[in-house]
Amino acid sequence: MRLFAFTRIMTGDELSKRAKFALITWIGPQVSVLKRAKMSTDKSLLKSVVQVRDLSLCAEKRKKLTTYQRGV
Repeated sequence: MRLFAFTRIMTGDELSKRAKFALITWIGPQVSVLKRAKMSTDKSLLKSVVQVRDLSLCAEKRKKLTTYQRGV
């Protein structure tokens, strides 16, 4: 399975709030090499459509997402 997610996150303090956007791609462990290669072309097409983003993250394992969230 291959997944794309585009999410909006509100950051800041009480005086200043800003929206940050993240594009997250995930490639499952059972995905074939051909479909993994196609993921890069699909991702570049998606990036040309969704130009407003502060972060692009490709996660192959769930741990990578939680590690990034904690800032480790």
